[in-house]
Amino acid sequence: VGEEELHRLALLCDYDDEPERWRETFEVLCREHAWEADVGLDFGHFSATVNDENSFFYLDSEELRAVLDKLEGAPEEQLRASASSSARGASAMAAVLEVPSDASSAGPLAEEVF
Repeated sequence: VGEEELHRLALLCDYDDEPERWRETFEVLCREHAWEADVGLDFGHFSATVNDENSFFYLDSEELRAVLDKLEGAPEEQLRASASSSARGASAMAAVLEVPSDASSAGPLAEEVF
């Protein structure tokens, strides 16, 4: 998951800072979590991030499904508009990860979903 994909998720997790500031935010996140900015998050880092209840990107199973629904084909402008009206919708995650929309999980993000 690269900078652009994580930004799409951030918008659905109520990230409301100026778009120009996202690059700086992403770089800070990379330093704090020892992610390689030019590579992005691998599955392990991404999974740990969305499963960490103290993370801004935390998503429970229901939120993850909602983010997946919203991300499928939604342009950034649409995500920005819908992010403010959704309570941390989980559908954005699917489009970011290109996960089949029929993927399901009984608990938080699990490897078998991918």
